[in-house]
Amino acid sequence: MDETLKPFTLSILDRQEILMAGRMILALEIELDPAHLDAVEADLLKALDKFDVACELL
Repeated sequence: MDETLKPFTLSILDRQEILMAGRMILALEIELDPAHLDAVEADLLKALDKFDVACELL
């Protein structure tokens, strides 16, 4: 995920991980230029597509 976000100017304000029953729940609070939101979302979804994960951006 770090490589996916590397091209963007943003700050990771908080990171929380929960490991449970062989699964990981990861929450990131990201501060970024709102103009880049669509590109960040598209790149994250593309990068995570090869894994069996759910991704939700709020």
